[in-house]
Amino acid sequence: MIKTVISIPRGSKAYDTNQEIQIPATVEPGDYHFVIRVTDQTGNQQLRAMAIKIK
Repeated sequence: MIKTVISIPRGSKAYDTNQEIQIPATVEPGDYHFVIRVTDQTGNQQLRAMAIKIK
């Protein structure tokens, strides 16, 4: 699991970021899940998930 903390400017309605994720050359081909969880300062959370296939 990779955990990255990004500070979003207060009052923002939208925010774009780019984060590179290293996938090891030895990873087994198959179906994987990519999940993003965001949490605000009051503890509210949102999750987004997507399925990815590594060949």
